[in-house]
Amino acid sequence: MKKQIIILLSASLLALSGCSSAGSAPAEDYSASWRDRPIPASFDLRSVDTDGDGEGNRCYVTPVRFQNPFGTCWGFAAIAAAEISILGNNLKDDPNAWKTLDLSEKQLAYFTNVPLNDPDNPQNGEGIIPNDIHDSSQVYDKGGTGFLASSTFAQGIGPSKEMGEAYGDYFTYRGANYYADQRYLDGKYQNYSYSAQDDWTIPE
Repeated sequence: MKKQIIILLSASLLALSGCSSAGSAPAEDYSASWRDRPIPASFDLRSVDTDGDGEGNRCYVTPVRFQNPFGTCWGFAAIAAAEISILGNNLKDDPNAWKTLDLSEKQLAYFTNVPLNDPDNPQNGEGIIPNDIHDSSQVYDKGGTGFLASSTFAQGIGPSKEMGEAYGDYFTYRGANYYADQRYLDGKYQNYSYSAQDDWTIPE
């Protein structure tokens, strides 16, 4: 039973990624059941075999990003999962999309903890209404979960690109004034991350 569950989970992961791995058939070939295919020795979304030649030729993972200065790991994880899903589906025919796709962790973390304020919207008021947030930086340290991220997305809030013509760079992961925190690295003080002591508010 345990072996069957592992096989089913592995097959599900392969199917959801929209690609195949070394030793299996190409992604476009669905003639054979996933259940009948051998489980590959390894599977890496950074090097997926999509043409069936046994060599990884496609990356479906965006670059690693830095969450400092806030506890927004949950938001970064949710955004990474969304990016992987988009790369494996909507952008599956663009081999370089993983280098440029950049969704906003800031937008997700902010609007998860700030209720929607739009009287003309039937969803006005939806969202978490915390009673212990007094400035914008505290919004990002409330923490979160995959459930909260999914709930925010279900409201029609994101995921959004970090840069866009309609909203400029408000969704980029930094404060309005570009303040930076420094740390002593390699024998000198250097900019380490953007500072929490800044205005991280996103206009609605």
